[in-house]
Amino acid sequence: MSSCDSCDENSVSTAGASSCTACNAGTVANDDSTECVLGECSAGTVANDDLTECDECMSSCDNCDENSVSTAGASSCTACNAGRVANDDSTECDECTAGTYREADMSSCVNCDENSVSSAGASSCTACNAGRVANDDSDRM
Repeated sequence: MSSCDSCDENSVSTAGASSCTACNAGTVANDDSTECVLGECSAGTVANDDLTECDECMSSCDNCDENSVSTAGASSCTACNAGRVANDDSTECDECTAGTYREADMSSCVNCDENSVSSAGASSCTACNAGRVANDDSDRM
C-alpha cells in the first residue's frame, strides 16, 4: 500500500493530482492545501481584482511637503500646525519641546531667545517679566 505525501509549504494540489503546484507570490496555501489564497501584500503592491495575486502599484507615491504628514493609503498630506513638526517618516506631527517653538512658516523647532520661555507645542516664546529670569528648562516663567 502506498501513502500520500503532503504538499510543501505554500503549494497546493487537487484530489488525484500527481504533483503539487507552488502558489504565486503574494498568495499562500489554505489550511488543507487545496487552493492558493491571497496573503498580505507587501509595501508597494496591491491585491489584483480577483484577490489571487499582489501586483506592483501602477503609480508612485510622492513625499509630503516639509512638515506635512499622511497615513498609509492617503491621497493627500496634511500640514502640521504651528508648534508641531513632522516626525522622520512624515506620519505624525510631534510637538516642539519646551524651550523651543515653530511658527507655521518655519521648517523646524528653534530655541527660544535668552530669557524667553515656551511650553511644549508652542508657536512662539514669551519673554520673562521684569524681575524674573528663565530657568534651565526654559518652560516656565
